[in-house]
Amino acid sequence: MICDMYMIILYNSVVNTQGILANRITTKGALVVSQETIGWTMLFLMLAANSTYSAFAKVLTGSLSPLSLVFLSEVLTALFLALSFGLLPIIRELRSLPRTKFIPLIFVGITSSLAAPFLLFYGLHRSPAVSAILFGNTEMLFLLVFATVLLGEKLHRVHYASAALIVVGLVSVALHGMSTSLTLRAGDIALIFSGIFFAIGDVIFRKYLIDLHVHTVVLGRSIVAILGCAIAVLFAPGFFVTEVRAFPMSLFPILIGFVLISRYINLFCFYEALEKLPVSVMSLTSNLSIVVSILFSSWFLSEAIHAYQIFGGLVIIAGALLIEVFEKHGRNDHRIAHWKQTKSHRV
Repeated sequence: MICDMYMIILYNSVVNTQGILANRITTKGALVVSQETIGWTMLFLMLAANSTYSAFAKVLTGSLSPLSLVFLSEVLTALFLALSFGLLPIIRELRSLPRTKFIPLIFVGITSSLAAPFLLFYGLHRSPAVSAILFGNTEMLFLLVFATVLLGEKLHRVHYASAALIVVGLVSVALHGMSTSLTLRAGDIALIFSGIFFAIGDVIFRKYLIDLHVHTVVLGRSIVAILGCAIAVLFAPGFFVTEVRAFPMSLFPILIGFVLISRYINLFCFYEALEKLPVSVMSLTSNLSIVVSILFSSWFLSEAIHAYQIFGGLVIIAGALLIEVFEKHGRNDHRIAHWKQTKSHRV
């Protein structure tokens, strides 16, 4: 009987494989890759590129200030949008926005593209990369709170259970597996506040800007962040020049990797995968980025992964998956819009 079952499984596998190949081969015999295959390829490339973000950024924080990294990140985001959607069409959309949209857009720019990334890079500089990755996921916790307070959304049992799991995971990391008293570095606190600002920006987007084109919102808030950096430089005119001159050439490959892989390829693969795969698949699979990022950071930076970090990371992922699996989401186009908005500044 086991042999019969094996033959049935094998036959079905062959038939399915033949069906897939048949869909990929045209009448002229040319191999054509399906859109789903391209989507999965882009998704795995996104996970690989995303894993480099914290490690490369932490190395760069030793030579570049958080403000410089914010400026670099937002310029790259604007460049990506210009190459992907065209700069002039987006500028025209921004100019045609009603005045009621400008103030929320400015606040999203200040919170999500200026304050939150600044604190994120500061936290990366002050904390181990593995811990920074875990503390960086506090955004979901604060998003649940702000969605209730500011948006009037009703929380269900799944939300409370998810929040409890995330808190348990974070406390486990802060207590080093319950082996010490509560230990929060300056970097850890900065990362928590970074999650707060990211969550505030997400809530403002969902409340006031969800009906706009996402690339318009992202470029608008990038412009706000770039202008904010420019204003900050006015108080220290030689700030950027000094950093550029002192930047060690040995870190130039890391800078190129951060620019090309961590930012551009990451964003490009995310948008391509989102167009070709269901958003439910994207949201579930993207939670693996925590694991991949921790593994890469540990290898690249030679940081040890402790048992309490593994436990905390697994519990945090469980909390995130709980919402993704059991929560009844709203309109699919709104989910995609929110995803694109958040992904563009936290890859």
